[in-house]
Amino acid sequence: MLSVLLLGFFGVYAQEMNNLEPQLRFGTGLSIVDKTVGISASFDTRMSHLIYVSIGGFRSLDIPLAEDYADKIALRHGIWAAPSFRFPHRYSKTRINWDVFLQTGFAATFSELTEEEDWFLMEPTGLIGLEGILFLDAIAIRVGGKYFFYNPYVPAYNERLFLFRPQINLELAYTW
Repeated sequence: MLSVLLLGFFGVYAQEMNNLEPQLRFGTGLSIVDKTVGISASFDTRMSHLIYVSIGGFRSLDIPLAEDYADKIALRHGIWAAPSFRFPHRYSKTRINWDVFLQTGFAATFSELTEEEDWFLMEPTGLIGLEGILFLDAIAIRVGGKYFFYNPYVPAYNERLFLFRPQINLELAYTW
C-alpha cells in the first residue's frame, strides 16, 4: 500500500517537473563591498524546482581607507558563478511571491592594496551567500549577501593573508 502511495506521489511530482517552464532572470543594482558603494549585475536560470545556476559580477566605485592590517587590502571587483539552492515552499495564489536561495561557488576577484596605487591582485576565490527575492509577475527585487574568502600573498608585507570579504547587493530584476 505504501509503495502505491509513493509511486502515485512521485508520478504526480514527475509530471509536474515535466511541465516546468524555463525561467531566466537578469538583475542590476547597487552593491556594497569593503564599505564602499558600487554596482552589481547578475543572471540566473532555473534548472529544476530547487536548483538554479547564477552568475554575476560587481564593481566598487571607490577605494576605501582602512586603519587595521587586514583592511589594507580592498576587494574592488569580481565575477562569480554559483549553483543556488532554493528554499522549498509553495507559491501563493496572489501575484506577490518570494524565494530564498543559498549560494556556494567560486569567483575571480580583483583586490588593491590601499596604500599603493599600482598594486592589484587577481585571486581565485570561494564564496557562500544568501539571497532573497520578492517578485510580482516578471519584476523582482533581489537582496543578497555573499562572503568571498581567499588567501592572497602580499609582497609588501611578505606574508600570505586569509581574508573574508562581504558583499551586499540590492538589485531590480526582470524574469522571462
